[in-house]
Amino acid sequence: MTNTNLAKWAHRLVGDPWRSVLTAAVPLAAAWLAAVAVVPLEMGSAYMALAIAVVPVVAVGFSVTEGYAGRWARDRGARFAPHAVGPVHRYLLRTRLSRTAGVTGTIAANIMLTAHYNADPDAFGWFVEVWQPLQGWWLIALGYVLGSAWAEATKPRDRDAALPGAAVLMPRRVADYLDPGLARVLRWFAGLSAVAVVLWVVTPGGTSTDPASNAGPARLDDAWAAVLCLGVAGLSLGCAAWVCRRRQHAHDDSALVDEELTRTATANALTGAVVAMLGGFAGGVVQEIWQNGRISGWLVVPFWVAGLLSLGVWMGSGTSFVFRTKRIDAMRARA
Repeated sequence: MTNTNLAKWAHRLVGDPWRSVLTAAVPLAAAWLAAVAVVPLEMGSAYMALAIAVVPVVAVGFSVTEGYAGRWARDRGARFAPHAVGPVHRYLLRTRLSRTAGVTGTIAANIMLTAHYNADPDAFGWFVEVWQPLQGWWLIALGYVLGSAWAEATKPRDRDAALPGAAVLMPRRVADYLDPGLARVLRWFAGLSAVAVVLWVVTPGGTSTDPASNAGPARLDDAWAAVLCLGVAGLSLGCAAWVCRRRQHAHDDSALVDEELTRTATANALTGAVVAMLGGFAGGVVQEIWQNGRISGWLVVPFWVAGLLSLGVWMGSGTSFVFRTKRIDAMRARA
């Protein structure tokens, strides 16, 4: 093997995507090994957790190629020269890996808790009493939001950012980055959440015929998962605002387009998570009121449907179907 071929082989081995994949997968595997060494676990479930944590990360790492990055940009109205696709590729690779690791890591952690309970139920009794009622979509969304924030916080700074650069003289607010349809849906689900809160407040608190015992809103003893959905929604919206407002580093028009595209994609994806969490919150509150026998089941159906639709919105956010924004339209007009 010649020195040139050896160098190429070594670059493929330690360069992207291997380097990025290992950066995401090794911490997950290390955390799994630490858990196996410290606490008793039912190993069948533990091995399943390891596979769920690591295999999707590897699959995502090798599916996000430079060709895919070029198509991703073209689908959103930007055409980069072949040598300029690299920053978009690195953004997609790091963001997809971080989000996937966040989602699979939280799922695997939940399975590991189950494996610990299966191995030693007496020593882990609070799993059934405390943790199980809290499980829900909020946990996956939390991993997604944290992964997105990590990818943005560790985004490499442009080496030429100190040079006189290019800029779009527009405010950097979440509303300026959001697809109009997604912004409209966000308002709808905020209203739906408000309706759920009003329904909780006006629903009698008891089933007794004595009006005094029914005073106050219905108790939501098992609706903590819904409350956590609302908390993750606030966290996701805060992260989206931070992504939109953080300092811009772009030394030329190509870097500016990359910055605007990637920032827009992240802001829309995080806002899609907000919509899903609002749907989960509204559905969880209304379902809890219904399960306590306070309202008719027919009233719950539209909230269930809305919850499923909110997950669909989340899946579509950040894709080419959700990408018409004031800033992107302004850049297209300049092109």
